[in-house]
Amino acid sequence: MRGLRGVAVVACLIGGALLPVAPAAAQTTYQVDVGGIFFDGGVRAEFMRFYPEELTVHQNDVLRFTTDSVHSVTVLPVGADPVMWRLDNASARTDPWAYLLDDPDDGPGATKYNVRYFTPTGGDCGDEATPCEYDGVGPEPYNTGAGATGLDHSLRITAPPGSTLWAISLYHQQMNLRIDVVPDAEPTSDPEVIAVEAREQRDRDERRATALHKKYSKKRTKHRTPSGVRWDAWAGVDSKHVSLYRIYPKRLELKKRQRVRWHFDVLENEIHNLVFPYREAQEITFNTFQPVCDPDGDDGPGPDVPPDSGQPPFCLIPEQGEVDLDPREARERGDGVFKGGDVEASGIRGSDDDAGRDPFHEAPWDVRFAKTSKKGFRYFCTIHGEGMSGRVVVK
Repeated sequence: MRGLRGVAVVACLIGGALLPVAPAAAQTTYQVDVGGIFFDGGVRAEFMRFYPEELTVHQNDVLRFTTDSVHSVTVLPVGADPVMWRLDNASARTDPWAYLLDDPDDGPGATKYNVRYFTPTGGDCGDEATPCEYDGVGPEPYNTGAGATGLDHSLRITAPPGSTLWAISLYHQQMNLRIDVVPDAEPTSDPEVIAVEAREQRDRDERRATALHKKYSKKRTKHRTPSGVRWDAWAGVDSKHVSLYRIYPKRLELKKRQRVRWHFDVLENEIHNLVFPYREAQEITFNTFQPVCDPDGDDGPGPDVPPDSGQPPFCLIPEQGEVDLDPREARERGDGVFKGGDVEASGIRGSDDDAGRDPFHEAPWDVRFAKTSKKGFRYFCTIHGEGMSGRVVVK
């Protein structure tokens, strides 16, 4: 889940806990771009792949992971398969590495972010001068953590020659980087060559995002059904490694008592929600990602309490810290008829689940409009912010 909204409070909440690793002499440093943001005119896109997606390295080579988005990188133990590892460790809400977790003591359906996603495995290491190290022995993976201002994390691969590791995104299934460690006598990837290839792949992804945006910007479809006219709209659009953070069409004009059906089934990477009216969506955005302390944990009946420290990590006992979603963000609400002043919300939907992942369904969401408005009714996705907004004009 990623998204464009800041998560600095999370990064502050869970700072590193391990001791720094003493640096070793680096042989080669490889630049690895972790996804990327692409805004160009009306295009609002994020790319869900590593640049490059394959590397051949020597033991003690360094991978420098950078991104301008909210990604962490998780390097799996030697021999772990990324598909099976995700199914076993990052699929259900009870899994240790799932992006979102149930928050049972906050009521049915309550959800919180998994702070492990944002937590770096290393302590005072990870910059270019002092890379962290990972030998792939496991059983735990290595995690870079994620922050609101992006990522710049250097990791020395100390796994023995003959090893294969995978670097993955915990949430985005399309993001996988294969790392083969070969003996010193064997050739490795050429940093200059892979930089050129990565740029060419990025250019192709930008063209794909632009073409996808143009295609969906032109879509204006409606259907006559026994219950009246129904218009189509799309809450974001994905195409394997490309995610568009737009609502298509951005503006719809329809008649009173007609419906709009928002589709979520073209989402392979992302999750979205839609909230009417605009002010409700704003309140959710402002009230989510708030740090709290949970003194008795998920198993205790006691409620969350405000932070007991004015400084990060905001809880005097760091293990008590958690960051909750606003419950209005995740749950579907309303009766399917918008009257202008009530609340209609889709709940979180999207990229659920041909591989048994987090159970956000991809079912469409219908709303009938019972009140006219020449100005139109504005709404947006509270996960990705007001840049992913739309308007429905009702005549």
